[in-house]
Amino acid sequence: MPGVLGRHPAAHQVVSPSVRVVVVALCLGVLSSHLYFGATGLCGVAPLSLNSVWLGFALAAQVGLESWINQRGRSSGLWGVAFLVAQFALIELTASVDCAGFSKFLYLIGPLWAYALFGRAASIGLGSAYFGVLLIHLAGQDPLWAANREYVTVLLIFAIGLIFAVLMADALARREAGRQRSETLLRALEQSHAELEASLARQRELAATEERNRLAREIHDGLGHHLTAITIQLGKARAFRGIDPTQADRAIEDAEHAARDALRDVRESVATLRDGQTAFSLRAAIERLVANGRHAPLEIFLHFEGTEDGFAQRTQLALYRAAQEALTNVQKHARASHVWIDIVFVPERATLIVRDDGVGFAATGDVRPEPDRHYGLSGLRERAALAGGTLAVASAVGSGTQLTLDIPRDPDVKRGAQAFTRESSP
Repeated sequence: MPGVLGRHPAAHQVVSPSVRVVVVALCLGVLSSHLYFGATGLCGVAPLSLNSVWLGFALAAQVGLESWINQRGRSSGLWGVAFLVAQFALIELTASVDCAGFSKFLYLIGPLWAYALFGRAASIGLGSAYFGVLLIHLAGQDPLWAANREYVTVLLIFAIGLIFAVLMADALARREAGRQRSETLLRALEQSHAELEASLARQRELAATEERNRLAREIHDGLGHHLTAITIQLGKARAFRGIDPTQADRAIEDAEHAARDALRDVRESVATLRDGQTAFSLRAAIERLVANGRHAPLEIFLHFEGTEDGFAQRTQLALYRAAQEALTNVQKHARASHVWIDIVFVPERATLIVRDDGVGFAATGDVRPEPDRHYGLSGLRERAALAGGTLAVASAVGSGTQLTLDIPRDPDVKRGAQAFTRESSP
């Protein structure tokens, strides 16, 4: 775990502040013990002798070297080795002028720095080397050091100190690694939160767009149909006003019927938006639509096969809006005299077919006879797609037009099946 004691390299830190506190505390302890022994005459030198000056210089250099390498940050292996060698030299200089003998504990700093720079193995290796150096020192001072209780005590305390230093470095490394993992997880969590917020914003925007499109379809397919009927009847009344007043009055009455139907449709739509629970009957709605359409010079034939029971309301509404849009287009563009509406229910789906005997148009893959009709058919295609169905329009000049809508019983079930098919595909 090389260098895990340090912070991020951009912070130019090698070890945590707690290790630097240990370094400074040990240096101050060595200097204080040396001055105390000198002041009390325990080591036979004056407190402010040349040795004390050299000791202070060596300790200051130790602290300065620590600050320098810490500010430099993690460097190459050569810089780390040079730092440890310089530190060892300063410790040896300190030990040579320290009369109290406590400078040997400065060797404990080495394993901490070795761990920070090169990892656990380097820390254990340097600690073992320092232990060997201490043995050499003791053997140089007294060949019989092994029989001397004081020397053995110092050696054992030093060994325990080295073990403690390595364990402390390892604990600090684990704590630092845990802190870095926590920061990484925190950054990942913040990023995930930001992505979630962005996703929610996109979902809200998509939901708003879908709702706007839905309202646009409802206005065009519902209110637009009634306004078309009103316009046609008022035009008829104007045309017959001076020719056949009875027909003109009848057209005005039909326009009033269409206006009341439009008002009822708006009220039902508002109620649906408020509580979402307004019941809808396809057969009743289609029969009312056909009855209103028959006021125009148009004969409409309606045929139901099967029952709408159990079909989703979205499916029934899509069938109704398709029939409504088809009749609107017939009244506005087809110049037809007959319209056939067939609605067939089978267990899993429903089919609507609307045919007329009008003038027709030159149909292509993308039906665009007129801008307003194109918009209505585009809205129906969107509605059919949202309900999991398909819409087809077939026409030819002079041969009328046929609109076919095929839609499943439950759009949500079909969507789930399509999603499962996509996920299961190799």
